[in-house]
Amino acid sequence: MDGYPCACWMMPNSLHLGLLGSFELHCVNATVALPLASQRLLAFLAILRGPLLRAYVAEALWPESSQRRASANLRSAI
Repeated sequence: MDGYPCACWMMPNSLHLGLLGSFELHCVNATVALPLASQRLLAFLAILRGPLLRAYVAEALWPESSQRRASANLRSAI
């Protein structure tokens, strides 16, 4: 798939995200495992929907961290 973990990116309506109870991401009926930081990022972006500044996202997800550390955390989550 040229580096993509599944065919979801080419198939509309094949990606399902569940956020109630626990984080669940399914692609064409297969569970997609993500690190916790990536789960938090995906959930945040899915809830807020629309374009957001990187600095805003980093600050919102890692408010106790310095701006530099929060930005590094965001890069790692991506």
